[in-house]
Amino acid sequence: MIQQLSNRVLRDLSNALPAERIATSDDLPVVSPIGDAEWRAALAVANAHGSKVVVRGADSRAGERPWPQGVQLVLSTAGDDALVQYEPGDGVVSARAGMPLDTLRASVAAGRHHLVPLLPRGAGTIGGAVAAGRSGADRLRFGPLRHHVLGIKLLQADGEIVRSGGALVKNVTGYALHRLWTGSHGAFGAVLEVHLRLFPLAARTEIAVATLASLQAALDLGRKLAGAPAAPLAVEVRGRDERWELSVVHAATPRVLATAWDEARRIAPELSTPREAGEWVAEPDAPALLHLTAMPSRLFEHLSALRRLAGGALGEALVRPGIGEALVAVDGANGGAAALERELASSPLDARWRRAPADVLTASLGRETRAPGFALMRRLRERYDRPGRFAPGRFFGGL
Repeated sequence: MIQQLSNRVLRDLSNALPAERIATSDDLPVVSPIGDAEWRAALAVANAHGSKVVVRGADSRAGERPWPQGVQLVLSTAGDDALVQYEPGDGVVSARAGMPLDTLRASVAAGRHHLVPLLPRGAGTIGGAVAAGRSGADRLRFGPLRHHVLGIKLLQADGEIVRSGGALVKNVTGYALHRLWTGSHGAFGAVLEVHLRLFPLAARTEIAVATLASLQAALDLGRKLAGAPAAPLAVEVRGRDERWELSVVHAATPRVLATAWDEARRIAPELSTPREAGEWVAEPDAPALLHLTAMPSRLFEHLSALRRLAGGALGEALVRPGIGEALVAVDGANGGAAALERELASSPLDARWRRAPADVLTASLGRETRAPGFALMRRLRERYDRPGRFAPGRFFGGL
């Protein structure tokens, strides 16, 4: 039945879109529209057949959720990757959702601007980052990504393309719906275009490190450094067991850097001599990766609780003490991730899988309905997408 439906969908898609935009993967039609008109046309076919749609970018975070049930059409932003507008004088940029983050970052860096969020290389597209609401290593300095999204163009389930906000940094009337859409994981529609605030690119970025024997000591020192008057770009703690490396990153002019490092060494004399940072942004490389959040003052307490729940299954951790988050590698190959998920089911910890085996991801879906405000999110989704046309990327378990 699904194959027959796919064949009919493919036939109608081929009549509505150029042939080079259409492919198949695992017996599902995969369409890569370019421009608003093609996105409308592709969704019109889905609506005509009552097909459930999933929107996909670079697939860089495919391991975060199991594939949703009932999907009959994949809409891909790949190829719809134009740089719409870049105004160096205004410090704003507009891009189509399929623009790779690395490409967009390089484009604005040429104009001496810094793009938020600062994520590892190969982290996907700007549309995917906005849809996931994914902040980066620079959140300590600049705050969450949501604060810097000036506007979004969104394709709704009924085929209407709507806009919220705009391409300029100014006050506008009406509801800032683009703040709601940022982090909605595709539950309300497909992000087609985003407008972002930019920041001046620092003349130089430097890093200094210190090695500490305990996680608590590293986190306590990290919070002090994060709260220093000369705000760092980032403060991170990385390691496991009884060896932890504290890193402080400052980005500024040489004169400001000298003042910032004098201040940092008064707080932490054990810091090494600063050096040019280079490619410093990285996350633990593990098949199973857990994202834990807590108030910064309670982060050690929550990490200790996670360690007790996991037994010996925890590996390397990357902790950001100033903003209260940690990425923790978990042994997924020997059942450690599955055992930890069973413990998390009755735990108050705010922990979500960034990556995990499919059975672990499926088991975790029930926990997500306990998220604060879940009932409100469900009502919003029903308002935006009454027929359930879009398969949401975050709350497959109930939204």
